Amino acid sequence: MTDTSKGKSPKEIFKHLRDIGCCKLCCLRYLGERSQYAYQNPDEALQMKSLVDEVEDTENPTKLKKDNVCTACLGLLQENFRETFIEKIITDVNTADYDCREFSCALSMPVSFCLRTHSFNLHIDEVFPSETDEPAEAKFMSVKEVWKWIASPLIAKGISKSFNPNKDCDFSITISIGYEDDEKECNCLMDMHKEIYEMRKKQKRKFKDCVLSRKSVESLLLSTDPSHFKKFYPSPPNIPNTSFTCSAVAPLHNSLFIAGRYNKYSRTLSQTPWIIDGKRLMETSVQELLCNPIIEISKADDLRFASSGREDVDVRMLGKGRPFFCELINPHRVHLQPSQFRNIEKAIASTTKDVAARHLQIVSKDQVSQIKAGEEEKVKLYSAYCIVSGDKACVDWGKLESLPPKCPIVLQQKTPIRVLHRRSLATRERTIFRLEVCKTETEESKAFILKMATQAGTYIKEFVHGDFGRTTPSLRDLLGTDVDILALDVLDIELDWPPEVNYDEESESVT
Repeated sequence: MTDTSKGKSPKEIFKHLRDIGCCKLCCLRYLGERSQYAYQNPDEALQMKSLVDEVEDTENPTKLKKDNVCTACLGLLQENFRETFIEKIITDVNTADYDCREFSCALSMPVSFCLRTHSFNLHIDEVFPSETDEPAEAKFMSVKEVWKWIASPLIAKGISKSFNPNKDCDFSITISIGYEDDEKECNCLMDMHKEIYEMRKKQKRKFKDCVLSRKSVESLLLSTDPSHFKKFYPSPPNIPNTSFTCSAVAPLHNSLFIAGRYNKYSRTLSQTPWIIDGKRLMETSVQELLCNPIIEISKADDLRFASSGREDVDVRMLGKGRPFFCELINPHRVHLQPSQFRNIEKAIASTTKDVAARHLQIVSKDQVSQIKAGEEEKVKLYSAYCIVSGDKACVDWGKLESLPPKCPIVLQQKTPIRVLHRRSLATRERTIFRLEVCKTETEESKAFILKMATQAGTYIKEFVHGDFGRTTPSLRDLLGTDVDILALDVLDIELDWPPEVNYDEESESVT
């Protein structure tokens, strides 16, 4: 413990703090104590420093010392108030049932707490001037930090997790603190800074319900002259009539990212839920068939789905499949094993013939960025079943077979008419890298199969029929005849992501 005041002993400071309504732990804070052990054992710490007489404090406590709500912490650090509070936190977190192994805590304090803290700091600086110019935030431990020192070991034991004081912890418990007289105490700010708050009231769109946000109040108080502040708010603050309340306990786990590849074998299935004007057009989607089992096993609140591009409803996704990931929002189960992912893949296969999943695995947030990195440089392989138009038309194999040597073919593609309702009008340059012409199995005179390797983002259907001249050159231009596409398959997406899972190794590790 350090004595930072001029000419006053720690005992004198302690007595004054107790007289104005501070609990023992807040006394230790304003005496500059920085030992966690002292806050966890305040009576021992006070006796060792000869700040309190054991008989006086334990056998003949005054009403002020024992029963009042602490004027500095609103009871948050007082044992008789905090025990029930901590029990509620433990109960709420255990009810939420997360399987993570560590946690962090955050306290959200009422706005009036800023006023009380500022008032106290001014009072301490006035009554017990410091020998240093350090701001109060540097000299004194905050209520939040002291509370964490006391509460975190108890919470950790109650929820069977270890406390992580760092900001990088994936699982956090945010506790919102309420105070019955919060609005009443904050009303003084309207008079203290009348012009500012009158202006904010008029700017309803900008400030909405945050005219008295904690951040704005903290900023204002730092620029407020102490003498002006004391005209509107007492220093030290009055002893509160009621203690703090626990408004909410909100446990939250950071997102978990599950990646894999999927195949789609249906020509009547959208990638994501297809809803127009509030009406669902299809019973299910690729996203739901893939992700519903993942949500179920992770017990996530929600998810966001993303993939390396998307195929149309009537296009199949074959080959190794399309890379995708789903971001699980607030998952309650995060320690998922490879065997569980294999079970999900099997469950999907057993419930639908339209979709298959493979290589399911947990990936990091940094890894998911790879799915979008260099999006336009990816190469995608397609197979298109094409047909020439006209009663007497037939395939001109000479012209078709002359196309592969012309590659690469650079296209200018205006946004297709069919997607103009959801994409901005633009002209995009895309490249056909390779072409291969094949006959159909039945060797129909009007039909042929066109296999191609293209730049990601190429509109294949529009390349075939030209989209009324919006794609140039098109296959229609190159052949000099009307041509259309009857069926399209994605054969492969040349993206080595996520890493392939070696199923044989997993099986061996299990056995």
